[in-house]
Amino acid sequence: MDISIGAVIVLGGLVLLRFVLIAVGAALLLRPVRECPACFGGTVRVKRPVLEALTRIAEWRWCPCCGWQGPARVSKGDRWIRRNATSRA
Repeated sequence: MDISIGAVIVLGGLVLLRFVLIAVGAALLLRPVRECPACFGGTVRVKRPVLEALTRIAEWRWCPCCGWQGPARVSKGDRWIRRNATSRA
């Protein structure tokens, strides 16, 4: 193997490792947000198709009281519920 190809493989691997470490760190920093960090009011989940397509652990939250919006970790009890014609909720 030529030294330049080996260097490309090693440096490419280091760049890939950096992206993985940044993604893991960002996932660890996300927390489930039920209350707004600015006014402590309740937040509402906003449906963002791009965010849902990229990751299943993050969601976008919005506070109707003060207008804060930001990412949060998906909590288990706050899922979208699909209504059909037979549901009364």
